[in-house]
Amino acid sequence: MPSAEQIKRLRDLLTGSSLPVRQQGLELLVVLSPLLKDGDLAGMRMTEVEWSRQNLDGTQLSQVDLRRASMVRASMRGTRLCGAKLEGALLHRADLSGAALSGARLLDADLSGANLCGADLRGAALDRASLVGARLVGVDLRETRLGESDLREADLRQSQLRGQDLRTVRLEGADLSELWLGQVDLRGVSLDQVDLRGTDLRGALLDERLLPGAITDATTKV
Repeated sequence: MPSAEQIKRLRDLLTGSSLPVRQQGLELLVVLSPLLKDGDLAGMRMTEVEWSRQNLDGTQLSQVDLRRASMVRASMRGTRLCGAKLEGALLHRADLSGAALSGARLLDADLSGANLCGADLRGAALDRASLVGARLVGVDLRETRLGESDLREADLRQSQLRGQDLRTVRLEGADLSELWLGQVDLRGVSLDQVDLRGTDLRGALLDERLLPGAITDATTKV
């Protein structure tokens, strides 16, 4: 467990500062390593930090300012990012499986190809985020903001979308197979190559004229 003095020293260094961390990502990671597991880094500012391909599994980054941070292909399994500021962050192909992202701000973030299976995204804001090809298997998205996000070719199997307004979301090629989409607003959404096999669309709001472009079978319920 880090000492109170260690935490205070790092807070003095980072909170409210403009630390030039873009080129010092690895060095900063080494400095922070005693605190990343158990320390309270809330409020610390690490905008534009370069942590691509780093192992951040299980670290504690809740409430940290990581706007425009680069964490491409980073391993962040089980990482705690509750309430973190991640606007514009680069998380392409990052492994965020099981991560705690409740209340996180991911507006305009690049999560293309990311693994978010089992992540907690309750109350998270993903407006305008790129989730192209992302894996969101088993994720509860009922309280997640998805306005204008790009979910093309995303894997949404076993996810929960009840009550979501997806009218501004791109879904082409996404896997929505075997989901219950009651109360989901899909009006005007292109369903081209969306996998709806085994999906229950009863109660959903949608333009049935767009269904022929989707992948359906006898188990699709409309």
